[in-house]
Amino acid sequence: MFMRKSAFPVLLLFFLFSVGVVFVSQKQQELRSRASANTTLALLPYTSITSPITKRVGDMVSFDVILTPGSNQVSTVKVHIVFDSSVFEVSEKNGFVINKKAFPFAVEGPLINNDDGSVIATFFVGADPNQTIKAPTKVGTLTLTAIRETYNLSSSKIFFEETSQAYSVSSQDYAYENVIATTLPAYVVVRPRDAVAVPTKS
Repeated sequence: MFMRKSAFPVLLLFFLFSVGVVFVSQKQQELRSRASANTTLALLPYTSITSPITKRVGDMVSFDVILTPGSNQVSTVKVHIVFDSSVFEVSEKNGFVINKKAFPFAVEGPLINNDDGSVIATFFVGADPNQTIKAPTKVGTLTLTAIRETYNLSSSKIFFEETSQAYSVSSQDYAYENVIATTLPAYVVVRPRDAVAVPTKS
């Protein structure tokens, strides 16, 4: 009886210790994940709501998709870009041009859908770890054609959907961790095309 009573505090301490170890381990993993995901995807040139690009109906506007990996070593990137299909359209032939020097292998797409206003593409650097992206690099170039003026001449936002992903082969990162921490959208105001004056006969 004495043995059973004396063993209980020991078992309780062991249980509490085990719970503490698991809790600390989970927190360390969470902190590591947050610390290692520091890749940025941006649409450049830089714009903002207060400093948009201004175009007219019929004009084309292009943005470079720039990947800045921070401390990550990116091997694969998926871009999912969304635009207002009532304002813009993207050519299925050359609306998104891949930087094949940096990403020679296309895993998916580019898939261009002018009905829902999306561009989806996935690229891979290849099996050579020396080719991973370690510095700011152009992924590709997006070109849109303005087909209608923006409502009340406000800006239209072109942005990366949350399904955009980047994977790193750095030893500090998890194999299947999406290391994108920040995305930077683009803003465009589309004005009506000026009417062309028709000369009158004198």
